[in-house]
Amino acid sequence: MTSITPASPIIVSPSTSAQTMIQGLTTDQNNLANLEEEVSTGFAINTPSDNPEGAANLLQLNASLTRYTQYQNNAADGQGWLQSGNNTLNSVLSVLHQVQSVVESVSGQQLAGNGNELPSLAAQVTSALSEITNLANTTYENGQPIFGGTGSATQAYDPSGNYLGAGSAPTRTVAPGTQIAVSLTGPQVFGT
Repeated sequence: MTSITPASPIIVSPSTSAQTMIQGLTTDQNNLANLEEEVSTGFAINTPSDNPEGAANLLQLNASLTRYTQYQNNAADGQGWLQSGNNTLNSVLSVLHQVQSVVESVSGQQLAGNGNELPSLAAQVTSALSEITNLANTTYENGQPIFGGTGSATQAYDPSGNYLGAGSAPTRTVAPGTQIAVSLTGPQVFGT
């Protein structure tokens, strides 16, 4: 029969025991400090060393959030441009309707009779043309004429009606790979 001998007792020196307790307390103290920092900041990751993979994901998410916030701002700016253009075109139509009404109110007999109606009629049409030119030079926020294209002109048309703008219609990027025009150029709306 084989006999089993009892194991020798493990002897732990007081210095080893104290060292183990100090390491345990230090670890607990560091964990407590990390938890207090998380509670005080409201963030689980305060430095990249807290969680390197999580920090990398957080950087990617922040970049995506910044990019999509910019898309949202671009869309809002585009809506402002479009609303300004729509309001301007409605004003142009109103002026044109007034001219049409004035011209239609004069009969051929009035014009043939004494001709006094022509200077007044011409003055009203010239005034309307000047008003339409001013409307064609409407600017948006940064002073860029909404019908001036992407060039650097400060107005789309000169007082004589010559187009001063350049380039194509301004666009805004509203999603990855998606640009929308936020206006038309002057020639597209008023002609050259």
